[in-house]
Parts: sequence; structure tokens; C-alpha cells
Amino acid sequence: MWRVLAGVLLALWVGSAVGADTPQALAARQAEAKKQQAELRSRIDALQKQIDHQESSRRDAASDLKDSESAISDIDRRLNELERQKERVSDELERLSSQTASQKKLMGQRQAELARQLRARYSSGLSPWAALLSGDDPQAISRELSYLGYISRAQAGA
Repeated sequence: MWRVLAGVLLALWVGSAVGADTPQALAARQAEAKKQQAELRSRIDALQKQIDHQESSRRDAASDLKDSESAISDIDRRLNELERQKERVSDELERLSSQTASQKKLMGQRQAELARQLRARYSSGLSPWAALLSGDDPQAISRELSYLGYISRAQAGA
């Protein structure tokens, strides 16, 4: 744009030197040149404002794009973290389910063993009164009852 203005001014200057017109014609040409110069400045200013506005819009769009990319990256990172956490929780749930099943099985076995011991004790008639009245050695019977009590408590506690 500045080149166009310089070209117009140069053409006017050369034209005035060649023609060497009257002072009124020269004044008219100068007025016309100033008018054209003012119009060119006005156009240049308008174009510069338009360029500045477009550059500002471009910077705003670039900033918004950067913010969006950052947000997408954060969300993607969070999704990956949640997926890993889900896998860990799923593995833990599977482990706990397996452990629960084995504990239920063990509890069933211990209940069956305790029931068997109680039936055996009941059918053998080993009670403190029966042992006392049986006529057997009271210390041996007491020892056997104590051993059976220890075994029952140990199995019930385990």
C-alpha cells in the first residue's frame, strides 16, 4: 500500500515538473494528490484494522484450540487411570470371591467335623457324670475329656 502511495506521489511530482503548468493547475493537482493520499491512508488504516482483527481472532482461536487439546488430554489421562483402577477392583473382587468360596468350604468342613465329634461324644456317653459313675480311673477320664475339650476349642477357633 505504501508503494502505491509513493508511486502516485512520484507520478504527480514528475508530471508537474514536465508540464510546468500554471499555479492554479498546480494547486489543483496538489489538492487532488492530497485527497488521494488521504483516501489511501484511510484505506490503509481500514486494512490494518481488519488485519489486526483477523490476527486477534486467529490468536483467540489458537488459544481456544490449545485449551481444548489440554482438556482432552486431561480427560484421556483420567479415563486411562479409571480403566486401570477398574481392572484392579475387578481383580480384587475376583480374589475376594475366591477367598469367600474357600472360606465357606472350610467352614462347612469344620462344621461337619464338629458335628461328627459331637455325635461321637454323645454316642460314647462321655460326660463328667457318666465317667464318674463308670468306675474307670477318674484321672484318665479327666485327661481324655480335657484333650477332647482342647481339640474342640482349637477346631472351633480355627
